[in-house]
Amino acid sequence: GWSAPIKTNVINVTGAGDAMMAGLASCWVDGMPFAESVRFAQGCSSMALSCEYTNNPDLSIANVISLVENAECLN
Repeated sequence: GWSAPIKTNVINVTGAGDAMMAGLASCWVDGMPFAESVRFAQGCSSMALSCEYTNNPDLSIANVISLVENAECLN
């Protein structure tokens, strides 16, 4: 499958891959379907990329869900 990337204003790439893997792991533990897990993980990564810090202090399940539901995607 394929999931369109979330349009993101990249500020700092440090931690983006870790955030994505943490999102995937969290979804796997919660038993979320794979396609939804990938989208959630993309949201985690997007939030990490858009923050000057390695760990975005605004990263939360609620904020990631909101981002994923409202994000513009690149095609």
